[in-house]
Amino acid sequence: MPGELAALVSLLDDDSPTVLAAVTQRLRELADEAAPALRDLAEQGSPKVRGRAREVLANLERREGFSRLARLAETPGPDLEEGAMLLASIHDPAVDPFALRLKLDRLAEGAARTIGDAPQGRPRIERFLKSLHQQEGFQGDEEAFYAFQNNFLDSVLERRRGIPITLILVYMLVGRRIGV
Repeated sequence: MPGELAALVSLLDDDSPTVLAAVTQRLRELADEAAPALRDLAEQGSPKVRGRAREVLANLERREGFSRLARLAETPGPDLEEGAMLLASIHDPAVDPFALRLKLDRLAEGAARTIGDAPQGRPRIERFLKSLHQQEGFQGDEEAFYAFQNNFLDSVLERRRGIPITLILVYMLVGRRIGV
C-alpha cells in the first residue's frame, strides 16, 4: 500500500470531524486505488474503522452506479431493464441483477402459461394482466404509497406492491420477455 494511502487509512480512526472529512474526501478521489484497502478494513479493522470504511465504500459504489447510469442514459435507446437494475443497486449495493432477472423470467414463464394460445389483442392482454395482478398479486401499495421502497424494482418484485410507474415497469419487463 503506497504511503499516502496507508496514512489515509490509518486516519480513519481519528475522531476529529475535520480530519475525517478530509480523509474521506481524499479516499473518494483515490477510488480505484483505495477500494481494496477499504474492503480489507471493512472486514478486519476496529468496529469504528470498519464502519467508516464501509461508509466510504458504499459512497464509492453509489458514485460508480450513478456514473454507469449516466453513461447508459447517453446511449441511443437505453436499456430500461439495465437502468432499473442500476437504480436498485445504487439504493442497495447488495442487489443481485442476476437474481432480479431470474424473478422476471419466472414471472414471464407463469404469464406465458396463463396466456396460453389466446389470440393477439385484447384477450391476450387481459390474460397477461390477470397473470400478474390476480395470480402473482402485483398491486398498488395503498398502505404506504409514498414509501421509498416503492421506487425500486427489487423491492417491488419482492413485495408485489408498488406505485404505478414501478408496476408498469414490471409489466413491461415481463411482457417483453413473452412478446406482449
